[in-house]
Amino acid sequence: MTDNKRDYMTDEIEEVTSETEQIKAQAQKGRSQKKKRSKRNQNQKLSPDEVNQMFAACARCGFFWAAFRVEQGNEVMETAVQNMKAGWLTLPWNQKMRLLVLKSYGVRVDIDYFHVEGICPDCRRRFSYQQSETEGKPDLFRIELKPRVPH
Repeated sequence: MTDNKRDYMTDEIEEVTSETEQIKAQAQKGRSQKKKRSKRNQNQKLSPDEVNQMFAACARCGFFWAAFRVEQGNEVMETAVQNMKAGWLTLPWNQKMRLLVLKSYGVRVDIDYFHVEGICPDCRRRFSYQQSETEGKPDLFRIELKPRVPH
């Protein structure tokens, strides 16, 4: 190979390497911006009105959420919304909730049950009941914020 060809190929290799590094830098910058956006979305708290709208999309879940708010009060509902984790609301459990789950979803949660999982037959929103392992600690009822099937 002649020196001119060798210099030309070296220049081409350097140019391709430079372009590759620029593309990698742009891709890395895009990934970091996407991570920042997703972290911001995860940390963003929803308002009670936004949660109401998410439950209103399904007749059964809308009935459940409206009856829960009437039975427990807006203050309890707002606390549940503020304490939401990973898209799940944790709601206080009592005898009224047992009846509400039965009327809303047709799922009987008997006193003898330690753990129950269910889904809304209409929108596929998941919920679960977990009996407390220690006496004096409240039982847990969790319901997913977003339905599985959009309406």
